[in-house]
Amino acid sequence: MLFTMKCPVSKIDDLQSIHIGNVSIDSCPECKGFWFDNDELRKAKDIKVGDANWFDIDLWKDESKFSGAKSGKNCPKCENVLYKINYANSNVEIDVCKSCKGIWLDRGEFEKILKYVKDKSTGEILNNYKKNLIEESKEIFTGPENFKSEVADLLMLVDFFKYKFMTLHKKLGTVLINLPII
Repeated sequence: MLFTMKCPVSKIDDLQSIHIGNVSIDSCPECKGFWFDNDELRKAKDIKVGDANWFDIDLWKDESKFSGAKSGKNCPKCENVLYKINYANSNVEIDVCKSCKGIWLDRGEFEKILKYVKDKSTGEILNNYKKNLIEESKEIFTGPENFKSEVADLLMLVDFFKYKFMTLHKKLGTVLINLPII
């Protein structure tokens, strides 16, 4: 028997597979919404916003936020109720399935999430650099990604800060670059 997923918005039974880099997600040709299986949203975000792949949002950390926010939609994968939550501290409301940990994004929400990640990661790296460096260092050993990916995230964070610092503090950056190496 062929497994088909039903769109939680248009109710059609024919979600189509599309690719964002090497991530295969399901899309409704009618309402233009997207279904991301567990962890596919993070992977797609990393592909689309490469400079912010160190900036990960754990939507599942506090499952108490799912308690009363039923969205009126059903999961296309397991047919359980979807819950409406905000993506991190943004104003982007998304639908999540706490059973299979999939995520439904209505038309335009993926682009809003990408914009939020770009804007938030830039401010976050400058304002909370020390905290983020410690968190990324811990994630090398605790995940959520594999060791190589977490090390790459840490190195990207260090490079990104270096370039942002040099841009914001040109004179001090020039002095630091020209210091003699012992």
